[in-house]
Amino acid sequence: MLKIKNWLKQLLGTGLIISISFIPLNNVPLERQSANAEKILLPIQVELRAEHKPPQNQTDQIEREIVDIDARIKEIQVAIDLIWKNQAKQAKQIVACESGYNPEAVGDSGQSIGLFQIYLPAHPQYKKEDLMNIYFNTSEAYKIYQKSGWINWKNCSKRLGFL
Repeated sequence: MLKIKNWLKQLLGTGLIISISFIPLNNVPLERQSANAEKILLPIQVELRAEHKPPQNQTDQIEREIVDIDARIKEIQVAIDLIWKNQAKQAKQIVACESGYNPEAVGDSGQSIGLFQIYLPAHPQYKKEDLMNIYFNTSEAYKIYQKSGWINWKNCSKRLGFL
């Protein structure tokens, strides 16, 4: 028992979450009272499980990144609302499908860029860097949509039922 206590003390400062389970053997309760009212401890198996718990400063950093991502998604949604107006709901679904709301998304072996994954070979007038800008990508995607509808986002449009 002393060895287990020392081992647990060493683990406490390591950033690990430790859970200890006392599992009765042969489904017998952990304690049983004898006829003379003495408590008898029955044999048990001790299961120790350790999981990594990130240090608090790392947890704080992760929480800040989540807040930053939420703010960026809201900014993208506002841009889509302003530019796409009546088609904003569908445009947001296309963005979620195409890029997962990542303005720096690159697909099709480097040929599709940004939120709406604008395909450079079909639109050579655009620069890759410009298409990674939330507002530029959103407004240019709207212009493309006005010319030919959802067909430019064929796979996602089919999946979403727009075609």
